[in-house]
Amino acid sequence: MLFEKTAYLDDFPINIRIVKVTEYPFHYHQDVDFVYVLKGEIRLKNVCHHYFLKEGDIFTNSGHEVHSLTATDKENVVAIIQVSNRFFTQYFPTLPKACFMTYMFHDICK
Repeated sequence: MLFEKTAYLDDFPINIRIVKVTEYPFHYHQDVDFVYVLKGEIRLKNVCHHYFLKEGDIFTNSGHEVHSLTATDKENVVAIIQVSNRFFTQYFPTLPKACFMTYMFHDICK
């Protein structure tokens, strides 16, 4: 398990990366993380749950949640959006204690 420190450019409190996922091993960080599948599909493991995410699906991780991403046989493009807890806590003091719950319109677990 690897702690990942998020670098925010010019102190801007949001970091967005557009990536092609092959394998992103288990890691965690202190900030909120949104994984948005722009094209194709990926597998996401969050602690002990496994999710199959396809184009248009979004997954949110609270800070300090262990997770990993893995490609499927299909090509993919994923937006990884990280939001600085430290910056936004000044506006939302309970943000570091926030807990997100997965809500599925369809069965995305495989």
